[in-house]
Amino acid sequence: MKKIASLTLLSALSLMSIAGAASAEQLTPNVISPSVAAYEPIGNPELVATGLVIKFNTVSGVHHYTVSILNTDDNTKQTFDTTSNSYTFTGATINTEYKLWVGAYDKSGKLLKQTDPNSNYVTYKFAGQSVSLAWK
Repeated sequence: MKKIASLTLLSALSLMSIAGAASAEQLTPNVISPSVAAYEPIGNPELVATGLVIKFNTVSGVHHYTVSILNTDDNTKQTFDTTSNSYTFTGATINTEYKLWVGAYDKSGKLLKQTDPNSNYVTYKFAGQSVSLAWK
């Protein structure tokens, strides 16, 4: 019995010395190493938007658009100029109602068209939520 125990101990010590000499890859060849890939949006930026996306059709002869946003909870108004036919309002707060309107201006600052400032109310529910405004 002592011989069997001695042989078992000797075998275990031999395996430990072999294992100590082996690299981690040699001992665990089937382990999958996780990797983190950088995310780069492709195509539709709205899918990764971090705020309320306000869309509207383009207007011929426009120089810029002014997007107006009124927080109906505290009655604060913000305006943003853009040359695009959409604007992402990153300052939106979840479960807050906003009144939205857009003006289209030519190079001299003349108002060409405007959305209805009295009918475009939206409650912001989630990041990337979008709303389309129509010209009146």
